[in-house]
Amino acid sequence: MASHRNEAAFSDFFETSGPCLRHAFIARYGPEVGTEVMEDVAEYAWRHWEKLSHMDNPAGWLFRVGQSRSRHYFRRPVRFPGPRIESLPMVEPALPRILQSLPVAQRTAVLLTKAFGYTEREAAAVLGVRASTVHQNTRRGLERLRTQLGVPSDA
Repeated sequence: MASHRNEAAFSDFFETSGPCLRHAFIARYGPEVGTEVMEDVAEYAWRHWEKLSHMDNPAGWLFRVGQSRSRHYFRRPVRFPGPRIESLPMVEPALPRILQSLPVAQRTAVLLTKAFGYTEREAAAVLGVRASTVHQNTRRGLERLRTQLGVPSDA
């Protein structure tokens, strides 16, 4: 009976926190490595669920596990797919290249809050940082994007 409760708790946790973790890994490492890291983290979480289930912020812990696991993958630059002009006509073609040039923390914060729609508090919980850190990284990342795109900062 306890095993069934653990499975249910694990399923509930991954149903609510899994998408945000996946988005955080994709934002940080790109679509290919981010997906592989998420798979590793899910397997780790299952094996260590008894310990994780008692933590205050298991998603934050798992994000740190993912950071460690990402070191095992071949280090290639993060590449974001270019926009499909027919499906996203309002996207600046240089955006993927400029996103790649942002520092990792800024790119992750910008993508989580602006592209994936998470609140600063939700992104902070997954990244294991304060909401003010996410806010600062998002603000700085957006400033850099605007500068490199030649968009006035009041736009």
